[in-house]
Amino acid sequence: MPAETGADPRPAMLRDLLRTDPVGSLLLVKARLHFLAVALVCLLLLILLLTVLPIHWSQLPPDALPRPERFFRTLQGTMMVVAWLVFVPVVWGFYAWQARAIVELHVRLQACLGTPAPGASPIRLSPWYLSPLWPVLAALLGLWEFNRFMHGHEFTNAGPWVFNSTLALRAAFVLLASLTYYVIVLLVVRQFITTVSINRIFTRHAVPVRFLHPDECGGFRFLGQHALGIAPLIAAAGLNLSLVYVRIIGGGPLGSDTAIYSLPAVSVLYVAGSILFFTAPLWCAHQEMLHARDQWLDDIARGFELQQAVVQEQMRNGNPDPDSVAKLEAARTASDIGRSLPTWPLNVRVGRQFTVALLSPLVPIGIAGLQQLIGWK
Repeated sequence: MPAETGADPRPAMLRDLLRTDPVGSLLLVKARLHFLAVALVCLLLLILLLTVLPIHWSQLPPDALPRPERFFRTLQGTMMVVAWLVFVPVVWGFYAWQARAIVELHVRLQACLGTPAPGASPIRLSPWYLSPLWPVLAALLGLWEFNRFMHGHEFTNAGPWVFNSTLALRAAFVLLASLTYYVIVLLVVRQFITTVSINRIFTRHAVPVRFLHPDECGGFRFLGQHALGIAPLIAAAGLNLSLVYVRIIGGGPLGSDTAIYSLPAVSVLYVAGSILFFTAPLWCAHQEMLHARDQWLDDIARGFELQQAVVQEQMRNGNPDPDSVAKLEAARTASDIGRSLPTWPLNVRVGRQFTVALLSPLVPIGIAGLQQLIGWK
């Protein structure tokens, strides 16, 4: 972090976070690309490497390849489009968004705590972020996948024309696919470390809860917004899963990509994993808000009991004091207010957006079911 007082810590924190990640450093520190730009560049590269250039430079005769327009009308072609042209760009966009979001999250948490007292250290990035172990493991997986794809594994999953084009184009496509595995490993690791780090901050620091904050989340709406960042990734993954159900509804056979898995188990894992990834970073903030609310209610309950004893004594003596009764009524009103206080760093809008992302894969399933019901192809 910069030594100058009042300097923006974000650039230095981002460089520190990505210092062992050459891909992230190139895209986010040197090129300073926005996460939407990263996703768009990935999409354009995939369109070139997946369709335009391989079809133009195919080494097989035209009649030996299914025409792309026919291939894309099949469910296999649709799933390929979703996997490569939807899910992969979303993965790269989330990877680029996540690094800056982690930095912003730490800065906002420090703002909640205020200026560190003399001798106290500010909130810093966890050392686990900075370990070179994660990029090395991610790179090894990427190299393994590169070798596997280059030697013929799952060639048809990218369209038969891709792996029958020139060696340079084939290698470029496989390199991008292998880098995607690298990116997936790092974003999963960082998501896990972020979850642990946030919860540790709330257990080690007394983070004040501001129940009447305008964000209606105790001043922690930024936590819910950070957790919501995974929603596009959840929707893209669920869309790919939903197409398997579309294949079943249409009477088509399951391919090798689903035959070795239990589809209900994968579906349950998708729903449970999505909810866990969304709520786990918020758990200790929820506990802190819940504890603060319970303290509020406990203080009110003690005051109510004391005032109740006063009013009861006055009633026995036959001279109840209107002021004492009013205080009793005020305590009950304060208790009702306390029970309505937020206990999750989420507002209705964030919860609705996550629910929409989680349930969005039901749309193609519903459309396929309706087509079967009315007999429309």
